[in-house]
Amino acid sequence: MTLLLVGLSLMPPSWLVPWSADVAAIAWFPLRPLEKALATVRLLLRRPVEADPALDERSARLTEERDRFRGLWYAEQLHSRELRERLEAIEGVQRSARSIARPVAARVLSRPPGPESRMFVIDAGSDLGVASGDPVVVRGDLLVGRVTGSPSAGRSSVAQLGNKAMSRIDALVVPAGRDESSAGALVPIQLAPNSDGVLSGEVTAGSGVSQGDEVRLADPSWTPASQGLRIGRIRSLKPLERNPLRLTAEVEFEFEPSRVGIVVVLCEGTP
Repeated sequence: MTLLLVGLSLMPPSWLVPWSADVAAIAWFPLRPLEKALATVRLLLRRPVEADPALDERSARLTEERDRFRGLWYAEQLHSRELRERLEAIEGVQRSARSIARPVAARVLSRPPGPESRMFVIDAGSDLGVASGDPVVVRGDLLVGRVTGSPSAGRSSVAQLGNKAMSRIDALVVPAGRDESSAGALVPIQLAPNSDGVLSGEVTAGSGVSQGDEVRLADPSWTPASQGLRIGRIRSLKPLERNPLRLTAEVEFEFEPSRVGIVVVLCEGTP
């Protein structure tokens, strides 16, 4: 047998391939019927289950019910979060001790397209005592804008700070590290929106105003509840070309307008 294997290994592959294939076919021939029988048994064991229309209908109904209750659950979660945000917003106003106004929490409903509009609509209106000119704040005393136009029941339009339709705003700069009660501690500034919607004004170069100082509203044309509200902080100071002794101060808002969702209207009227 060993000599036979050695002799076969010395033969050329062109002769061994067809010969070995024939031998394999002869060896597998007795197993062919068994293979077919096993395949038949496998098909019988895996016979497809007939569809049950009643079961399919019930499954579809259960899936629909599950999706509906899941949607209701998410809606309640969103409503709960909105109520919590409204409560936190009102508590922030109460902490700022603005007893002269009645806080009304509102949700932003829509914004006109484009950042240049600087307007939005809220779901609080005349039925809650909201009136034109009422200031709108976030985080207690951070001024966002004020109600404009004629509020209706459940609807009001708000003009944000930086809206070009707004007139100039009188404000006070509070230099950091200074006693506000001392003379000259508060620096008056008149703000107006520039082409980019950023509020800017002029101050004297030696006034002590620096980057990061707070800017607060002090404008008699706004309601009493608006006075002292935070507008923002000084972002930059640049000398005027026509007068180096004067500086142009740009104010940076401390809120992102596109991210404001819950606001508080400081109402002085009654529902």
